[in-house]
Amino acid sequence: MKITNRKLRKEFAQPGHCEICNVWCRKREGHHLWHRTPELTIRINLISLGSTQLFCCPCHHDIGIGKIPASRVMEIVAAREKCNPEDIREVLYWMRRLIKPTARQLEIALEDLSEAARMIALKELAEAGEKKPRREKPLTRRRAVS
Repeated sequence: MKITNRKLRKEFAQPGHCEICNVWCRKREGHHLWHRTPELTIRINLISLGSTQLFCCPCHHDIGIGKIPASRVMEIVAAREKCNPEDIREVLYWMRRLIKPTARQLEIALEDLSEAARMIALKELAEAGEKKPRREKPLTRRRAVS
């Protein structure tokens, strides 16, 4: 499942603090935790770091060369989103497995997730404007009019 959220990408590029070293940066860059295809530009897969080109801080470069471990980056994102790193991993693996799902396929696939991961996935899908799974309405019987 590919999700490209330009609005979110711009939000993560706004001036602010680097999420790793907390240095104020006039330009930041959104770094994808999982950056291989399919692209997942969602909040749980992004961390905002100081601009490498403007030499705001070395964090983006340090992540790239492995000086800052991916597990630490995942913990920072999990703390920001107030959830567990395991739930984030579960959602990211789940989204990677899906290929252009219909609303019904998405609804069925959501049942594979744990409760916490399902809540995260629904929140991310809603923010990205993706197809929402439809809710089955309970069957109601009509009374015959005599």
